[in-house]
Amino acid sequence: MIMHPYFLFIGVPLLALVAYWRWNYYKEPVYRFSSLALLRSDQVTKPWRKRIRFLLRLASLLALLGALARFTRPDERTKIPVKGVDIMLVLDTSGSMSIFDDLYDQRTRIDVARTEALKFIDKRHNDPIGLVIFSGVAVTRCPLTLDKAVLKQILKDTSIQTLKADGTVLSRAILIAANRLKKSSAKSKIMIVLTDGEPSAGDSNPDLSIELARKLGIKIYTIGIGSEKGGYINHPFYGLVNAQGHFNEALLVKFARETGGQFFQAQNPEDMEDIYKRIDALEKTDYETPLFARYFEYFMPFLWLALLILMGELILTCFVWVTL
Repeated sequence: MIMHPYFLFIGVPLLALVAYWRWNYYKEPVYRFSSLALLRSDQVTKPWRKRIRFLLRLASLLALLGALARFTRPDERTKIPVKGVDIMLVLDTSGSMSIFDDLYDQRTRIDVARTEALKFIDKRHNDPIGLVIFSGVAVTRCPLTLDKAVLKQILKDTSIQTLKADGTVLSRAILIAANRLKKSSAKSKIMIVLTDGEPSAGDSNPDLSIELARKLGIKIYTIGIGSEKGGYINHPFYGLVNAQGHFNEALLVKFARETGGQFFQAQNPEDMEDIYKRIDALEKTDYETPLFARYFEYFMPFLWLALLILMGELILTCFVWVTL
């Protein structure tokens, strides 16, 4: 593994160009003497010696580039067995997610879902996680990744304005998330589906989503947001207004039960936090990942090689091939 490959990408071509020019076009300075009688033949630098010194300096510069690039090799004996799964988050971003459910905590449903999902991501250090969002359409916002910084930024930027399409295509979103897990080689694959509404007309067949998830060995954990009494919105003219609407509990239970997952209901922000904690504590599978506790670094060997070459060139110039 190379930690800083740009030193090689820039340095090696640049060094090659300079070496080519120096080898083919550089002209040595010309010195004039009144008489050559005082010069012994061994005091005049021979062309082949100059070329050897040039090649030694070139080799030392290449060794320095190797040191700067920081070549490393993992110690295979320190491979870390970790517990983890491949996870797809499936998040409803329809307009109803702007409702809030607690008069004492007026964060909207999507704000609460986003906050708890970010906490969940922070706890899953070694798990590839992806994100699918849906309203009237469903799209992949982030494929499975271990780059949690990128995933978290994408999630932070997700809002009900991200997909400007009315509706709730729940089954279609599950199909897209399942396809993202299709090539996963993890022993355990799960999907966390969060919604607060009924599937809209034109959505895919739920049985098709369930069949694909079962075929791929994916467990679906479903979270329904809200309660029978509905929630609240802050209307710009009427102030606090009750907002009705309820998720399809029977469908969410079916998704979970037939794929080996579980169904949860979040009636307020505290429920949501507890649900993510419970899911985090669920199945974790031992598997080998390319994570190592120790790496061997080749910075010092390259540096010592460069110093030895320079010392060799210096010894040849000062003590062996002494010239004027």
